[in-house]
Amino acid sequence: MKILTVGFIAMVTALSYSQSNYQVADLESIATSYIKAYEMLDSQKLAAFYSDESEFNDHTYQSILRVIQGDKYTASKPIVGRQAITKMIDGVAATMKDLKFEVVKKIFTGEHALFVMRASATAIQGDGKPDLKGEVSMVTVVQVRDGKVISHLDYVDYADYFRQRDAQLAETN
Repeated sequence: MKILTVGFIAMVTALSYSQSNYQVADLESIATSYIKAYEMLDSQKLAAFYSDESEFNDHTYQSILRVIQGDKYTASKPIVGRQAITKMIDGVAATMKDLKFEVVKKIFTGEHALFVMRASATAIQGDGKPDLKGEVSMVTVVQVRDGKVISHLDYVDYADYFRQRDAQLAETN
């Protein structure tokens, strides 16, 4: 009986270990592919990762809006759903080019993937104004469930971007 019990425990342990490794590998594959599509700002590729319940939020951008808008500021809610998120991505793509991510650190655990990155891009000013180049530190946390990104959270050092922007604008004036 002891041998059977020990054998059963060993088998359950091995199965749960292999299942755990499989889930992490699946999470890593999905999240890494997602980040590559995000870097390209490819709304069609990104749409495949989202469901109608997926959420996209950037809490740090909300802080910037609070400073810019002052008393007129009203907190926005996360962008929810495949269509709304891809529409937002298309809007970003229209004002930004050459987005590149340098992934500094990746963490995969449970349903969550965390990417610590340096992002560089060029903001398109339009109206004959020169484009502005910038580089920022950012953290993106992606939650994956049943093969879909159900939550995307960005935390970006926008203060660093605005310092770079202001220096470039001062040079052109």
